Amino acid sequence: MIINEITEITDKTEEIDGEKVYILEKHMKTGVERLKELARMNKDDDVLAMLNRDSKFICEKQNFAIAFRDIKALPWLPCMIYKYEGQWRRVQLEYANCLKCDWKGRIANPTEPSLYGGLKNEFELMRQAARLPSLKCPKCGGEISRKAIWIEDEVKD
Repeated sequence: MIINEITEITDKTEEIDGEKVYILEKHMKTGVERLKELARMNKDDDVLAMLNRDSKFICEKQNFAIAFRDIKALPWLPCMIYKYEGQWRRVQLEYANCLKCDWKGRIANPTEPSLYGGLKNEFELMRQAARLPSLKCPKCGGEISRKAIWIEDEVKD
């Protein structure tokens, strides 16, 4: 990823799970535009392409942002975050389905182990995420196939 200084994108920092991260939110128009520009200039960079897609998502949805983690092996590892009950939570966007009916859709799952890799207390953080209440199917109220703290509208086939 061709971001020499994260401050090219954002200078907002917060502590999430005991880790200082830089955060890009939808109201930070300059940072979002800079990210788009970097993605256009570096079309072969898969991470920038993913970030460009993620920035569009956070601009369309409420309570989402991108956190940039300063990892020694990979400078500025991006991570999707979601404001859940007033607190930022690391999440992975993925598709899930209802175990009872035909509903399927995109969810935010806070239990993906890679979200916590490299953190001092990563296993305790994963256990805490697993204890969060999981949302039910928006169509029938049944269990869905993955842990979800956010559910998008139904995917139309």
